[in-house]
Amino acid sequence: MTAAILAGGAALILLVPAIVFVVAWRSFTPPREVSAGPPPPTPHRREPVTFASAGRRLVGWVTLPDAPAGVVLLVHGWGSHAQPLLEWAEFLAGGGWASLVFDLRGHGVSEGSGSMTLLDLAADVLQGGAVLDRDPRLAALPRAVLGHSMGGAAVLLALERGLRAEAVILTSAFARVETLAARVLRKRRLPPALLGWIVSWVWRLRAGDLEAVEPETTVRQVRVPVLLTHGTRDPVIPDRELGRLAAAATAPVTVLEIEGAGHSDLGAFSAYREGLLGFLEPLAARSAGEAG
Repeated sequence: MTAAILAGGAALILLVPAIVFVVAWRSFTPPREVSAGPPPPTPHRREPVTFASAGRRLVGWVTLPDAPAGVVLLVHGWGSHAQPLLEWAEFLAGGGWASLVFDLRGHGVSEGSGSMTLLDLAADVLQGGAVLDRDPRLAALPRAVLGHSMGGAAVLLALERGLRAEAVILTSAFARVETLAARVLRKRRLPPALLGWIVSWVWRLRAGDLEAVEPETTVRQVRVPVLLTHGTRDPVIPDRELGRLAAAATAPVTVLEIEGAGHSDLGAFSAYREGLLGFLEPLAARSAGEAG
């Protein structure tokens, strides 16, 4: 009886790490969420756009107000897609800013499947910037880039690799990879304090040096103004990550905490919309002054 109990306990001890290993390995494949309907109507001009990244066809939309003051490249988070950010494109257009939002590879209706890393997503962001470079209406405009959640980490890597931007906006972003590891385990009711090291080990096995690509490291390389935004009720990424990013940044930083906002609903809050447009205003004004 005692031997059977001991054997069962040993099997359980081995089973739990094996489960965590599989969960961590599979976490490189995003869930694919596709909008159930067409994009919502808009009073502004909206144009579909397709472009290639690593041989994959990516799909998105350009939103154009009359006489745009600048353009924002919008990048969604892991497992999401472009359509929720079209609402953000709308309030940006109302403030005079054009935008490009698109589905990253393996997301929404863009091509791609299987596992992918932050470097892969950063490559897609770079191609999104190239779309703006090729558009004669947008190429010369002041440019900002906004990354939401995991999209923020991809944006920071793309900036390291040459993405052009005169301002950077990170919303609901994580600072350290261990925060993501804890999130993966908590979703499955597993204790991060005991098992987080397994997730980190698997991720290093698949993606290499995690510290080199995590936002707390890459944000130090940004040389343009940065807006860091976070909801105080974010159930996905703790808002303490905001302070870590702000402390790590070396460029001028504006911090905007939105009381009562969650992870993906910041655009519904007037404080966020006004804060974002206020952050962008000097960029447009500076460009207008240079043009004059």
